[in-house]
Amino acid sequence: MATSITEKTKFTYKDYLKTPDDKRYELVEGELLMTPSPATCHEWILKNIGYELESFSEDKTLESPLLTDLKIKLSEVFEF
Repeated sequence: MATSITEKTKFTYKDYLKTPDDKRYELVEGELLMTPSPATCHEWILKNIGYELESFSEDKTLESPLLTDLKIKLSEVFEF
């Protein structure tokens, strides 16, 4: 009896950029995941990132960062 093995599609950062604009997706090791609403901890982390970016922009005379559409790309390939 033959067994069919189905490979999962590996998504890329370009694929991620094509997702709907509801900001509920994450790309983890080539897998596209729909994420739940942010928890309180997530909001605190976002606030701290915003504070650091704001401090940087004041020092460098850049415009104030908007965090509503913040995307952080760590690398093309996730490695430990």
